[in-house]
Amino acid sequence: MSVIEKARNLVDERISDDCRERIQRFLNHPSCDNWDDIHGIAIAPHTTIWQAVRLIDDGVTKRNGQWSAIPLPLTVMRAIREVVK
Repeated sequence: MSVIEKARNLVDERISDDCRERIQRFLNHPSCDNWDDIHGIAIAPHTTIWQAVRLIDDGVTKRNGQWSAIPLPLTVMRAIREVVK
């Protein structure tokens, strides 16, 4: 089972196929638009992808509607892995 498939939504159910596809799209093609699309996806009942990433890299912030940076795909995978283990 992949790390993404272990992710759970706010009511502790497996995340939707659409969410998994959007996460995979970011991992394959990291961009501000793709990051903006996935940052709010819940991967655990009380944790979004952005919150998980900030536990590893607190430099990923959003101010005035703009991201300071986007995380590397490896950072996103590591963050998801840490939350869903």
